[in-house]
Amino acid sequence: MTLRADQENLAGELAARYGNAVELRVGFFSFPDRRGSYPQPPSVPALEEQSSGRLEISVEADQRVLEAGDDGHGRLVLRNGSSGRTGPLDSGQPLAGSLLDASLETAGGYGGWIAGTGLIIDLAPGQSVSIPVIYGTTSTRADLGYAVPPGTYWLQVQMPFRHGHGGPPTHALTVPLTQITVIPRVQPHREASP
Repeated sequence: MTLRADQENLAGELAARYGNAVELRVGFFSFPDRRGSYPQPPSVPALEEQSSGRLEISVEADQRVLEAGDDGHGRLVLRNGSSGRTGPLDSGQPLAGSLLDASLETAGGYGGWIAGTGLIIDLAPGQSVSIPVIYGTTSTRADLGYAVPPGTYWLQVQMPFRHGHGGPPTHALTVPLTQITVIPRVQPHREASP
């Protein structure tokens, strides 16, 4: 059973109730020992960083302050600032952003499932496109716990793409970093029973 990064208490209750009869995962890690739940994927060559060239790139984050365990949404906006066409670029959507710590190392990200769809970008001069972005506070490092601790992070969004159609992505556009603040999860107030 997979639970959100902020549901460690629920995982504890389920483990106490069902013991080894249920396999639990909180965020990216198994519960209670925080081992990686999945084997590491085989290494693949890093995507070649592509300069934005004629594209003006920005991220519009709807939530710049998140409670630990929450997800945020936004948009990657690409605008063709040149006098010629840009494209076709074959990519996918939505995009998943990562949270980087002060050392600019990946600390967290979105821990849910994404049903991506293909996207062909072909922009006339002055034309723009908006691509959905999702990001989260699920920890990607066992030393941080299941959710990233409260603090200041940088949202990194990369758009993998290939020139033309078909084949795996070969290039990536990296968007300027956006500051995100993670605050402690506010526990709902429970009224005492009479």
